Amino acid sequence: MTDARDLVLPFLAGIALGAVHFGGLWLLVRRLHRVAAPARWLVAGAAVRFAVLAIGILLVMDGRWERLAAAMAGLLAVRTAAVGAARRGLGGPRRPSGRLVRDEGRS
Repeated sequence: MTDARDLVLPFLAGIALGAVHFGGLWLLVRRLHRVAAPARWLVAGAAVRFAVLAIGILLVMDGRWERLAAAMAGLLAVRTAAVGAARRGLGGPRRPSGRLVRDEGRS
């Protein structure tokens, strides 16, 4: 039987992997308007992010489903935080009033 203390490091590793995965997505999306071929960047970025995530999860789990579950719980925690931040509009350019700057030229 696995002790709960044995699952703390895989949980923290899942948080780190999630931060790298969703942080990379956030950085990529913010820079897409400046690149010549955004579709290529999206595909390449997704491939790199998923490769890093898959290799990291495989290393962390070490063949034990309990460690996989703990890492996935950490990843889910970061995903929940990232979705909440995106819904609140964090990370966008802001006016001095604190409101987000919207690009009126786009629809």
